Amino acid sequence: MRILLLGAGRQGFTILQALKGFEFHNITVVDVHPENLERLKGLGAKCISLDVRDEKIGEIFKQHELIIDSLPARFGFEIMSQAIEGGIPIIDIAYTEEDPLLLDEKAKEHGIFVIPDAGFAPGISNLLVGYGLNLWKNIKKICIKVGGIPLQPHPPLNYNITWSPEDLIAEYTRPARIKKDNKIAEIEALSGIETEYFEEVGYLESFYTDGLRTLLKTVKDVPELEEKTLRYRGHAEIFRILRELHLFENAHMSNTLKALMKEFRKSSVEDIALLRVEFYAEGGVKGFELIHKYNFKEKRTAMSELTGFTPAILAKMYREGRIKKNGVIPLEILGQDKEFAEGFLKELSNLGIKVKEYKKKKDLPRRIEKRILPQYFEKIVSGEKTFEIRLANFDLKPGDILVLREWDPEKGFTGRKVEKIVSYVLRTKDLNFWSEDEIEKWGYMVVGLKH
Repeated sequence: MRILLLGAGRQGFTILQALKGFEFHNITVVDVHPENLERLKGLGAKCISLDVRDEKIGEIFKQHELIIDSLPARFGFEIMSQAIEGGIPIIDIAYTEEDPLLLDEKAKEHGIFVIPDAGFAPGISNLLVGYGLNLWKNIKKICIKVGGIPLQPHPPLNYNITWSPEDLIAEYTRPARIKKDNKIAEIEALSGIETEYFEEVGYLESFYTDGLRTLLKTVKDVPELEEKTLRYRGHAEIFRILRELHLFENAHMSNTLKALMKEFRKSSVEDIALLRVEFYAEGGVKGFELIHKYNFKEKRTAMSELTGFTPAILAKMYREGRIKKNGVIPLEILGQDKEFAEGFLKELSNLGIKVKEYKKKKDLPRRIEKRILPQYFEKIVSGEKTFEIRLANFDLKPGDILVLREWDPEKGFTGRKVEKIVSYVLRTKDLNFWSEDEIEKWGYMVVGLKH
């Protein structure tokens, strides 16, 4: 199969690696930036340096049997339109401003499929919505909670961006569309803050953003739909203040982005991606959960793998004849086919990404707050210090959340804090390895260990 991959950035690079892993050998990559194409050397793809707005792109389209678009969102709708006119099926990961469903009839007329929003979220999240609708009945509400966060956050933003900063600001400024009482409503982005808990991370916050997209039209029998973004606690309030100060308006955007990027880079690029899709029914809350961490072996972010693996898997399933529909077919439609959904999730699992069933827990871990001196706070934040020494005058057990609030002896609390999950507790009164004379002579030594 001859595949045309548009875009050789972070996502495009991951898509190409996954396609090669699936033994696709005839791949052409188009990107306007030669330095992006330079990175692809050794992966066996034909590389063309070209702006997709160039009239030559139409001829290139015709030479291929499938297009995968990983370019920025502003190009997506026009590229999907051109692919349809050329009669070439297309898988697109872009979150376009325009509604891709507007292209449905034209795609059917040309006898091809268009799979839009084929990334992580929207993307995998949509497929899980469709799969859940097949598994469970009488659903009253569906809530998608999703986000990518750094493994080593740096306050106050506690975030490092792995995608377009302009798209991030757009997500935080445009109204969020939800469905309430079977009616589509617009609410303010960054509002509706709730506390969430994930076992491998601890407490996070969720807030409304505009991510439902095609679900607002395709999921007709569920009266309530909403999507929320996951971040470390306090993130939404900081960006709400920046928005209220008009710092995201065009006149200030350039300087704002420079300042934000400087702060973002203080958090680790190593990330963890989280997704929870909740289905509310009379019997309680059921759903799915996905937690995926940075790939240290391949040096790939969790977000790039989740976004890049999705179109590669879909290409493989198309080659195997498992995509039979024409028109614009969002993943929530494909996901309602149980065989297709389970086949997709099996491919995802083979790539090391596990989706498990989720059941809402009633009892959450305890949060215990303690103060910490600035010099130790910085070492905790950086990851250099992986232990705490405390008087054993309070109850603490594995699974608890230890909230460390920076405290300066002269200035008091600084407002900065970090949250860590307690994995092990050792009390010195329980130790009987050494005599009292040895302890008096040498004291104790605490050793931090790396994985």
